[in-house]
Amino acid sequence: MRSYFRLVTSRPVPVLVIAATVGFAAGAFMLRLTRETSPDAFIPEDHPALVLKRQVDESFGLREPIAIGVFRDRPGGIFNPDTLRLIRNLTQAIQQLPDIDPDDVLSIATESGVYFEDGEPGFERLMRSIPEDPEGLEALKSDILGYELYEGTLVSADGSAATILIQPEDEGRADALYRGLVRLMGDPAITEQIVRDERLVVAGEAAVRAHMGVAVSDDALRMNFICPVVMAVLIVLAYRTVRGTVLPLSVIGGASALALGSMAAFGVPIYIVTNGIFVIIMALGVADSLHLLGQYYEEQLRLADRSRQEVVVDACMALWYPLLVTTLTDIAGFFALYLVGRMPPIKFFGLFTCVGVLGALIYSYAVVPAGLMIVPLRTSGAFLKRKTGARRSGSLDAIGTMLGKLGAFTFHRRWIVLAVGALLMVIIGWGASKVTINDARILAFKDHHPISRATAALNERFDGTSQLNIVVTATEKGAMLRADVLRRIEALEAFTESLPHVGGTHSLVGWVKRAHQKMHEEDPAYYAIPDDPLDTRFYLDVLSDSRTSPMARLLHEVADKSYTHANLIVRMKSSQFIHQREVIKPLERYLTEEFNDELLHARLAGRVNLDYHWLKMVRTTHLNSVVFSVGCVLLLTGLMFRSVVAGLLCTLTVGLAVLVNYAIMGFSDIPLGVGTSMFASIAIGAGVNFPIHILDRLRINLRAPGANPGDVFSNTLAFTGRALFFTAFVVAVGFLLLCVSEFRTLVRFGLLIGVGMIVSFLASVTILPAIVAAFKPRFVWGNRGNESRLPR
Repeated sequence: MRSYFRLVTSRPVPVLVIAATVGFAAGAFMLRLTRETSPDAFIPEDHPALVLKRQVDESFGLREPIAIGVFRDRPGGIFNPDTLRLIRNLTQAIQQLPDIDPDDVLSIATESGVYFEDGEPGFERLMRSIPEDPEGLEALKSDILGYELYEGTLVSADGSAATILIQPEDEGRADALYRGLVRLMGDPAITEQIVRDERLVVAGEAAVRAHMGVAVSDDALRMNFICPVVMAVLIVLAYRTVRGTVLPLSVIGGASALALGSMAAFGVPIYIVTNGIFVIIMALGVADSLHLLGQYYEEQLRLADRSRQEVVVDACMALWYPLLVTTLTDIAGFFALYLVGRMPPIKFFGLFTCVGVLGALIYSYAVVPAGLMIVPLRTSGAFLKRKTGARRSGSLDAIGTMLGKLGAFTFHRRWIVLAVGALLMVIIGWGASKVTINDARILAFKDHHPISRATAALNERFDGTSQLNIVVTATEKGAMLRADVLRRIEALEAFTESLPHVGGTHSLVGWVKRAHQKMHEEDPAYYAIPDDPLDTRFYLDVLSDSRTSPMARLLHEVADKSYTHANLIVRMKSSQFIHQREVIKPLERYLTEEFNDELLHARLAGRVNLDYHWLKMVRTTHLNSVVFSVGCVLLLTGLMFRSVVAGLLCTLTVGLAVLVNYAIMGFSDIPLGVGTSMFASIAIGAGVNFPIHILDRLRINLRAPGANPGDVFSNTLAFTGRALFFTAFVVAVGFLLLCVSEFRTLVRFGLLIGVGMIVSFLASVTILPAIVAAFKPRFVWGNRGNESRLPR
């Protein structure tokens, strides 16, 4: 490597030109970056749950709607002439929007009911006209709520709210449709109709996607502006020189261009989790250049008539191997996400962050030595105190002095440090045991976000915005007409409604029972499944005739034309994993016991089932990535120091940092979800940089002839510890900058990694030196570890 660094420092200008050219060329591809906010992006294309959902959606014509909620918290609710006119006019305005099929818009102003007169069926619009008198309004309310199909979906059970559902044919245009709806709701022609106590909200999967798209763009603009400014300020504080600022910024600029340009070149879009790659690369990429600059300034304290090139080359030679190992451990943490993760966004996040981290090392090996060669030797003000012995108040050297005293303390009071560390481990372990697994797409937004408030409002008044499908399949054609089969579905429906977080259900049974009651003049006794399959066929044939029945499309959502398949639609008031589990696990047991015979079998499908399965992957991905990262750290550090004990010490140090994060999650009720599941492997890979540098420098200094161990511990923390302090500070702040994100997912991710970096640094300058001082591992002390007495 000395020959390589001599080559770079001999031709600094060509090296800098090549580095800049590569960076700008890669950065040009970033203009092609796109974004992806689809909920299906988090699960592999070939996953059985996704394949089944798409099959069921196609078979029953299911689409995920946008819901406009109309709320009126006054006596009578929405059943007053003004609100009903608002619903009708808003419905008609939506039907006239571009790219909207009027039949794709459902509300009480569009839907019909069935009646039978002398045995002949007929259909009538539910809201043929708007009643002006209390009796007419009450009759309309009773008629609408008499249909299981409409109660809890188009009208709340208490009549205080209604929805307008839009089922777009092209879900890819859902974002544009959502924006059109928002503009429409702000149109004076609509807003002038809103009376004092009415409010409108928009929710649904398409609305979530649209908000995510906006938030991803806003996050990118916000973080891409704030993060470089903050990082530049922190870098200036580290060494207070122009070269000490420009060179690290150049390194992270080139590394970021390589990572994001590679994403664009390979057609990988920006997801929620990958939106933070730029910030993460800035945080991690700056570490290598800060270490090299710190060593460069330290080398100038003992010039000994060396030339500028010799100083730069010696600085690079002192650190190239530790930097290589720490980069490999960083890559191991991120590559674990790519290797063992099954969710595409997490895989790509891990892969392209690896590209950025590797790019940062390459740029550090090239740009930093080349850049230092085009300027004259000049030390940093941060090192003047050590050089001259002057004591200047306010100098940043106070940090080095403080760390030097800490090094002496950990050496002489090693057992006290270890005792305190052991006590903290007990408390931390207790907190870590409280961690749970939970997530939901809506939880990516903060509680005060409009989409969060809108979803909560609809879940409170209606059956729920999350849908689960139970598809019952018979081996006999027409089996769904049989009374015994319908009663089994009815029992399944009753069991499902008894489960927590289920707001309501909708099935073929409800259609048959309501038609049977209508046939018998609304007699409540006839709200039941008819015994004769011919009666059932008659009702369903009438309702499903697309030539005459306006309800045919809705019936198709719960039954196929051959009456061999039935779809029980379950609406849930929560999309959180912990609540989905309380529904899906009992249902799986029920279906295994009751729908597993020669005639009928049933499967779970739909958005809830899909979300449940991809969130189940979180635990597996998390455990596998942690195991992989730990294995890589053990291997790489063991090989670097040629000692298993070294690998164990490094793993112990970063393991403590990860355990602290688990404790924070446990005490703060932060669940293990998509974003938080990534922190452990990253914290292990990035956090191990600190113990590697401490152990490497202790090993070198303790083996120097005539070295005093107490002075070695003090000086190691004063010099190497100071560089690590600023590295930890910059990296931690870089990750904490993710807290400015609109997404709770990135906020928690940044918080945990930032805390992990701080804890890893603190453990590396306290507990790790205390262990080395107390147990004298041979790979650090060499033969000195066998001495019976050490200078105190």
